[in-house]
Amino acid sequence: MKLETLTNEIARRDLPPEASDSRSVASGIRLRMLVPLAATMVLLVTTFVLIFILETRHRQAEDIARTAASVDVMFREQSAEGIQVMRSIMELLLQDKNLEAALRVRDRPPYCQSLSLIFS
Repeated sequence: MKLETLTNEIARRDLPPEASDSRSVASGIRLRMLVPLAATMVLLVTTFVLIFILETRHRQAEDIARTAASVDVMFREQSAEGIQVMRSIMELLLQDKNLEAALRVRDRPPYCQSLSLIFS
């Protein structure tokens, strides 16, 4: 209770007129300085956040492009390897005269036997 009473007494005390004028001038100056400063700070923070978001998106786009290029290269390498294997098998099949004769006669056992030797 004592603190409340003391506060009320201080608030009721009459200040000299010069003090109230200087207080209003100081208050006006503070407002003229603080409002633009606060607006500038909000603008700067917003700008930094936007730049950060744009940079993050740009970095993610670069990562996706790099990953897509890597997958494309890997896919082409695997395709080239598969094509090479098929060419080798085709050359082996075309060089085997017995297999060619078995294919013409449509005799399956020699054909299957030759293929099992190639793929094993």
